[in-house]
Amino acid sequence: MTNNSTSFPRLAPPIGGFQEIDGRRVFVHRSGSGGPAVVFLPGAGAVGLDYFGVQQGVSQFTTAVVYDRGGTGYSDPLPLPRTAAAVATELREVLHAQNIAAPYVLVPHSLGGFYAHRFAQLYPQDAAGLVWLDAFHRDWDDFMPPAAGLAAVERMAPDREQLERMRPALREMSAELLADYPEHIR
Repeated sequence: MTNNSTSFPRLAPPIGGFQEIDGRRVFVHRSGSGGPAVVFLPGAGAVGLDYFGVQQGVSQFTTAVVYDRGGTGYSDPLPLPRTAAAVATELREVLHAQNIAAPYVLVPHSLGGFYAHRFAQLYPQDAAGLVWLDAFHRDWDDFMPPAAGLAAVERMAPDREQLERMRPALREMSAELLADYPEHIR
């Protein structure tokens, strides 16, 4: 197993808190009340608070939950990669420890789609439904033309030099996307 986790000082989240799971802290923030609870599963390059704006909208009519799976965001680091089953089990343990009643509407983005799919397989009684936010599906290559297959997409990814040239534009876009977030969360 590869350890891709990074060791650096852990910051305190601006909202929410931590739930201890297997001796590790997992960041979780819930707002609203009622059910079924809507749970956001971030993609690979995202964290729970990236979905803060939509979480606040959803919390107007039900419980809305954002979290950082172990090894990402505000959650404690741990060896990566992890299996989808490990991530799904961790999420279920977080939700149960937070006394958030099942079943849940899972809202995955990108890589979160793998985890939501596995959650629904392992715990069908806990999954009220799935709402895919451009989420990755395990059968992607079966339905996409070869030019849009995973291998082709990986070959098109920018290299380090291209990313460095893109950095100013990416920072500007990020600032624009977060402009409406409260200052303490931004």
